[in-house]
Amino acid sequence: MKAFEYVTYVMLSKKRFICHKCKYKFTEPVTIQRENKSVSNKVEQKILMNLRDYNLSLKYIAKENNVSDNTVRNILKKNMLSYPKNVVNLPKVISFDEFKADTKKGKYAFVLNDPKHKKVLDILPSRKKEYLIQYFTYCNNRYSDSDMRHIYSKN
Repeated sequence: MKAFEYVTYVMLSKKRFICHKCKYKFTEPVTIQRENKSVSNKVEQKILMNLRDYNLSLKYIAKENNVSDNTVRNILKKNMLSYPKNVVNLPKVISFDEFKADTKKGKYAFVLNDPKHKKVLDILPSRKKEYLIQYFTYCNNRYSDSDMRHIYSKN
């Protein structure tokens, strides 16, 4: 039997407290869900697992987990905040390609791959030279011009 196979509803009643001196109201902390959230931690984890599958739409994931589309979108946005804007360290071998994708930056997008591990490292909204130069300047382990001259002089 798989985990998360069946949807279970839990009616949770939280105890509310009030400070009689300052009139501050608060509820007791609960471990099965985060503060000010109506979705449990387990459901959020399942949504994140579903988001890893590129073939599933947000609407399908929402229906599968009995939440709204906006809930799935908000979980995705919250978890993308920690995702770096650029690949910081490139692998020793990279491959790249372009594909038609009408983005705000142009008609073609640029995909950066790690062929050894068969992973997509990043998808960039533009394939233009200026954009790629700007993107790759943030990589820590890129070769400088003098390093490249030294490498080519050996060959």
